[in-house]
Amino acid sequence: MTGVVDPAAESKVPFRIQMFFNEQPLSIGTGFTYQSGDRIYLVTNWHNVSGRHAETKEALSITKALPNRMQFKVLKIEPAPDLGLDGMLMRWESATVPLYDDEEHHAPLWMEHPEHRNGVDVIALDATNAFAGSNVIPVNSEELSGWHVPDYVSADALVLGYPRGLSGGANFPIWKRASIASEPSIDLDGVPKLLIDTATREGMSGAPTFVRAVGLISREAGKLANDSFFGTKLRFIGVYSGRLGDDAMSAQLGIVWKERAIKEIIDGGVRGISSFEL
Repeated sequence: MTGVVDPAAESKVPFRIQMFFNEQPLSIGTGFTYQSGDRIYLVTNWHNVSGRHAETKEALSITKALPNRMQFKVLKIEPAPDLGLDGMLMRWESATVPLYDDEEHHAPLWMEHPEHRNGVDVIALDATNAFAGSNVIPVNSEELSGWHVPDYVSADALVLGYPRGLSGGANFPIWKRASIASEPSIDLDGVPKLLIDTATREGMSGAPTFVRAVGLISREAGKLANDSFFGTKLRFIGVYSGRLGDDAMSAQLGIVWKERAIKEIIDGGVRGISSFEL
């Protein structure tokens, strides 16, 4: 797919993921990247890569099949002189990453939380090679970080993903509005998560979630600087992983795992437990 576009920087963060068992397509979700040193990690929910319900551990597919690979499209933007002085050509390249290091599915390649394991519905998988030369933006990149955007209960938030596999055009995500519904400084149920108030749908599992500030934006709270400005700024706060309860019209509360969970997973370096052995 090609075209002349000017997407928001945050729209270059998430991408739609498709889970497979060999050639059999399974679920659709959302993923994004997180940079640590010179490595790029693909981040999404544990229930996406395991194919199991995060709490009951039951297989999510009606066929009971569990995924062993993930497929997604990587954004690449290149100069296109034929389109004008500032012309750019956008294209999407398909990429596949295995979820296991062996054909018997004993050795997962993803990492889980070092303390809570799959009790934290987030994984990180080293996918540095898959994103080499891409224009996918890591959610913690300098381009998106460094601004003072406070998070507090009732603050505006945005979830960027692919509800029911839908995109916002040209493979970019749908932006779903939300608000922070629980105190961000409190870890619910003793794990690093908070709640948001939003109406989300399947396919958004693994979506990056941002808090939004409107007004005077500065690097430090209450301090004007040469680069301060009036406008809107977003800050990444965590990974969306689904609604509370199975009824889409019940509480309409979504779970967001805090950014701290991603850092703890990467720093811990603990390989996941095979979904085929649960």
